[in-house]
Amino acid sequence: LGNGFIRSDDAARYRISGTVKNIADIKLTSIWVLARLYDRDGNYIDLRKYSIVDVPNNFENDFSMEVTSSYDYFEEVWNIDFVFLAFKD
Repeated sequence: LGNGFIRSDDAARYRISGTVKNIADIKLTSIWVLARLYDRDGNYIDLRKYSIVDVPNNFENDFSMEVTSSYDYFEEVWNIDFVFLAFKD
């Protein structure tokens, strides 16, 4: 995502990826990574979710989500924000 969205007839998907780490000093039941998609005007379009279960302290995990051209709104995606949720027993 660092270089933004590539707008071309050849673009078939957007890949959203990164790394999440448990820094809570406890084992977590799960971590959710939510990527909220918006259009150019800031209107919410859709949500992508990646979840990790049974997450020990200091555990790092790469995540990846995709938006493909098969979605009607593919050409409208302009911005993303992230929400990270951590759950414990």
